[in-house]
Amino acid sequence: MQLATIVDRFGQVSRRPRLLVVGTPDQWAAADIADADRNWLALCPFADLDTCTLDEWNPDLVVSHLLSAEYDVIEVARRLNELGYAGSYVAIWRRVPNPAVIKAEVRQVAPGLPFEVLELSD
Repeated sequence: MQLATIVDRFGQVSRRPRLLVVGTPDQWAAADIADADRNWLALCPFADLDTCTLDEWNPDLVVSHLLSAEYDVIEVARRLNELGYAGSYVAIWRRVPNPAVIKAEVRQVAPGLPFEVLELSD
């Protein structure tokens, strides 16, 4: 998954959105994170996702995998909600079986959080 796809889909017309990508470099090895312009993208392990990170980075969009060894989409949404995050959240995965169920679960833990599931193409 190229980050440009996410930026094109969820970015603002007037400027490139500031992305906070949850995870480690190893988890995002298939994406173009290593070559991304660090003026608009920050990589943050789930354990470091806190108020200081959000205040320092002030992201327009938080991106994570739907599931990893360290977190799942519900944990990320819950944490963002608890931290008062006001931007959008996108979770990505291959072959999402039922995006509507995932969206409903996220709405339960983070009712006001704008959330999308983006299914990766093969």
